[in-house]
Amino acid sequence: MVRNTFRIFCFCCISTLGSTISAQNVSGFSNWYEALAEGKSDSILVWYQLLPASERIQSKPVLLYAEALNRSNQVDQAIDLLDELKTSDSLNGEFRDRLAELYMQELLWEKAYVHYSSLLNQFPKVAKYWRKMGDISLQVDQNEAASYYYSQAHIHDVYNPEYTILYAKSLVNLDKLDSALQLIQKNSALFPNNRSYQFYLAELLYRNSSYQSTVQILDRFTQLPNYYQMISGLSWIQLDSFQRGMDILVELPEKLLQHEVVQGKLAHACLQLGDTTKAMVYFEGALEAGISKNSAIYYLEKAKVYLQLNNLPQAKNAVYKGMSIKRLPELVWYNAKISELQGQLAQAKTSYSEFIQMADSTQLNKLTEAQFKLDSLSRN
Repeated sequence: MVRNTFRIFCFCCISTLGSTISAQNVSGFSNWYEALAEGKSDSILVWYQLLPASERIQSKPVLLYAEALNRSNQVDQAIDLLDELKTSDSLNGEFRDRLAELYMQELLWEKAYVHYSSLLNQFPKVAKYWRKMGDISLQVDQNEAASYYYSQAHIHDVYNPEYTILYAKSLVNLDKLDSALQLIQKNSALFPNNRSYQFYLAELLYRNSSYQSTVQILDRFTQLPNYYQMISGLSWIQLDSFQRGMDILVELPEKLLQHEVVQGKLAHACLQLGDTTKAMVYFEGALEAGISKNSAIYYLEKAKVYLQLNNLPQAKNAVYKGMSIKRLPELVWYNAKISELQGQLAQAKTSYSEFIQMADSTQLNKLTEAQFKLDSLSRN
């Protein structure tokens, strides 16, 4: 008797809860959203099952239930649910959109691509879908395609700063820095107070060597993230305000201040100021930070300084170290020149000949001199 009474009590509670959930459906599922925000996905998993069958295919409960499954580490079940129901919301595409997002979350790029392609065929003016196609293309190293998709996202929602930035970044990936800068500058008036947008504009200006414009933007902000504080300091140094730039840079965390890019920029700034002693210290700091794509250039600059000081052995040593990382034409040129000064004429001839093979039209003066040197050495 007691057991039967308990069963009747449970049935009444579930029925009552089911009625309550139906009421919440009408009022906007506020409790469901609160449960997600509070990390109570299990509650939604129960509530969804208590809904009438007709309501379990409506967009709001389905999407909330799928998200609860996802947050409960049941993403496969969420995908199966949305895949089963995707044809039932063909008018707005919400299920396909969320399904594609879950595929992206699981790095299933091809499946995500198929769904977003389908959505774009039906909704070609929805900027979000173009953006997602760009994200997918970027993940599979299709940079040209990514740039096209981001451009369409920008066109269809020009007032979204994120889409403009993504389009600009895609242009940078294609080595179109000037086009990216023009795009960001053209739309800058739309987002004068958007920090992310203005910071990215400053970054592009810095990369374009427009240092005065860079600091004009960054000086508007009282607090800068470390990366942009670094750009600000380095820009002031490039503007011959070495101490002002250093005052900014010394506030960076020590690890960032010792980064090879920062050390290298400081070294080049010191060279411009004629302080070769400090420059050599910073070049050494850059090299101690680890081998990078710039290391060969740092050794080249050290070789030039040693050559100015008539320290041929150290200059030759720097050249050799640089060439062991990357055989830059200019390193080969200095190897030839230093070898000739040291009386190592066979080595000089070999290096001049190698330089002639490597050089391009931007090194015409050195190319002419190398040919003259090679002819002269060959006659002796």
